[in-house]
Amino acid sequence: MGNIRVVFLAAILFVTLATDAFPFCFEEAGAQYGINPQILRAIAKVESNFNPTAVNRNTNGSYDFGLMQINSIWAPTIGKERWSMLGDACVNAKTGAWILSMCMEKYGYTWKAIGCYNSQTPDKRDRYSRMVFNQLQRVKPVAQEAAYSPLKDKVEELVRAKVDSWVEDAAQGKSAAFSEKASGSVPAPKQVRQEEPSLNTDTSLQTALPGISQNLASFAPDPNEMADQGGMEPLQPGPTPDVMP
Repeated sequence: MGNIRVVFLAAILFVTLATDAFPFCFEEAGAQYGINPQILRAIAKVESNFNPTAVNRNTNGSYDFGLMQINSIWAPTIGKERWSMLGDACVNAKTGAWILSMCMEKYGYTWKAIGCYNSQTPDKRDRYSRMVFNQLQRVKPVAQEAAYSPLKDKVEELVRAKVDSWVEDAAQGKSAAFSEKASGSVPAPKQVRQEEPSLNTDTSLQTALPGISQNLASFAPDPNEMADQGGMEPLQPGPTPDVMP
């Protein structure tokens, strides 16, 4: 009990530091883990109503922290340094995306994976996926996202500097140097579908879940799932997430 109290007080300490000065970065988190950012927005809406200072105690004695309500069970896995940064909404969003990516690795881009973010018990998982479904078509980017400058800005700055140097070289008659610098191949970026959510009542949400070929219209558990009504094995953590800003 004493340890839990200490964890809780420590959580309050760092969460009180979280303000709008720490912007949300669903777009970058989604690109980093191959998840449509609209899904991350919907989960954040369900979990904390976009409140980066949210702290909740669960019936099992664990706590959920921040924008994506990261459970304290993950503290040993992500490490003390990253855990202490969960008051930063951007770090919190990336950590949530990392957890969801492990669910998707296990279940694919399905409603099971969405529900797995909250629970692996089938009935709780299905209820949670319904809640996310209800938010997916209506949730919109929030003001805190507009303040965030993703990696694209840094790339554009780098390209601008290169172009300026090429122009300067050309003005000085260094055409050979220009040709040499301009040659070569540029690696293609990772392809991540980030389509806008459909405005119609497409219950399969093909536009919200990238890379899906199966129909996701039904929330009813499949026959093989019914055998898991007693609860599923805990999700095994993968590698420590790269969530440093």
